[in-house]
Amino acid sequence: MPQRPTLIFRVPLPHVAPEADQRFRSTHDFFSRWGIQARLSAETPYPISGSWAELATDALAFAAGAVANHYADAVLSAFDAVLKQGVSRLLHLCVKCGEREVYKKVELNRRAEARCQIEDALFELSLDEGGTAYWLRDAKVDASGAITFQVSGWKGQGYFSTQTTAQPSDPDYAFYQWVVTKKRPEVLLSTRDLDALRNSFTAAGPCGPQAPNAVNPGC
Repeated sequence: MPQRPTLIFRVPLPHVAPEADQRFRSTHDFFSRWGIQARLSAETPYPISGSWAELATDALAFAAGAVANHYADAVLSAFDAVLKQGVSRLLHLCVKCGEREVYKKVELNRRAEARCQIEDALFELSLDEGGTAYWLRDAKVDASGAITFQVSGWKGQGYFSTQTTAQPSDPDYAFYQWVVTKKRPEVLLSTRDLDALRNSFTAAGPCGPQAPNAVNPGC
């Protein structure tokens, strides 16, 4: 019989509400209905600061799918329920799977943004070894037309995050401009996702789909 995926909610012991176990029961029952084991762990000592919390899972495929797509709200509600009143709802949240971990600032009172942070972290954790996440969803375009965006991923077990810029003079600029202004992705893109978009762009011809004449004056 396959082992049930596990979610562990870790929070600093001093911040745990007296009735936390009772409140967490509904979280436990909710996830149990979906074949997931949920546990609350009050930590002392805790590794970083009073704002630290951790969501840990033992199943990479689970991290890539079920939590990110369906259960992010339940995850956020669980943390909110077990914290004492008066404790900051701005968490320095470690999202962890196996040896991989990604830190995000998660404001529980800003639910849409918090949900996005959880989903982004789980997406990054699910990347293949050497895979990269392209944050073109959040790209910035300056007055010169330069497109700046974040890339993140894994080298060995190490996590990296950096910025890259596509300049109007770069060979790939028309492609990135098309992704940012025409496709407007709502989620992070993996290398596979970006390759699929590049194939669509290339298949439309040398000018690309709806490529602006200002970038491709010969089109």
